[in-house]
Amino acid sequence: MSKSYSITAIGAGNIASHLVPALKEIGCDIVEVYSRSIYKARSLASKVNAKPRSDLSKINKESDIYLIMIADDAIKEVVDKLPQFSDQQMIVHTSGATPSTVLKSTQIPYGVFYPLQSFKKGQEINLSQVPFLIFSEDEKLLRTIGVIARQLSQTVKVVTDQERLLYHLAAVFVNNFTNHIACIGDNILNNNKLDPQILKPIIETTFNKILTQDACAIQTGPAIRNDVALQKKHLKLIENETDWTSIYKIISKSIYNSNKEE
Repeated sequence: MSKSYSITAIGAGNIASHLVPALKEIGCDIVEVYSRSIYKARSLASKVNAKPRSDLSKINKESDIYLIMIADDAIKEVVDKLPQFSDQQMIVHTSGATPSTVLKSTQIPYGVFYPLQSFKKGQEINLSQVPFLIFSEDEKLLRTIGVIARQLSQTVKVVTDQERLLYHLAAVFVNNFTNHIACIGDNILNNNKLDPQILKPIIETTFNKILTQDACAIQTGPAIRNDVALQKKHLKLIENETDWTSIYKIISKSIYNSNKEE
């Protein structure tokens, strides 16, 4: 990267724990790390030789980029508390679901720098394999975040706010919902003093097939063949778990209807 961009990191949570060190590694200058918790700010700042902050009014006003990496429902509140910047600064957030326009009130070039991945502190993630979905109506900012994203990842796409929201929705289905269903599977076995590890091979096979084939074309199970008798047996086993029975019925109906339409 020909230019070393100075960055104020706003947030010290899951995404920031991965993104901030990676940005430092490719040559960005992490000037400071802000968090409502000074302890979290210090912890992350110490890893990238940055100043910790817990007061937004005291953040550096001369950074090139202000990178917001916080929960969706906190972005507007934080933006409203930011100091006034000159038109030389740029600001982006990393949310998959929040419109870029939430940053418009800063009156500086704004955009989105969204890594489409599920992040947890301490989890090993190869950012080069993580798609980055970027957007800005400002050409200079779009070029800038494009250069940075391509230093981090092999896959960078420019998408609109609406397109990014659709990617985020799809990711919730394949990641969050799938994980919850796996959790239900574990609980069914644990509650009956059986071994959830027995499920590992079928989980691995399922995801290998999803990654290499058309997910809709490889659907199997009692729902797709409308095996009502077997479904009733299953539902009897979880009749005291109303959420689980609802999930079972709704997904089974969706599988059957999708296949019937074909």
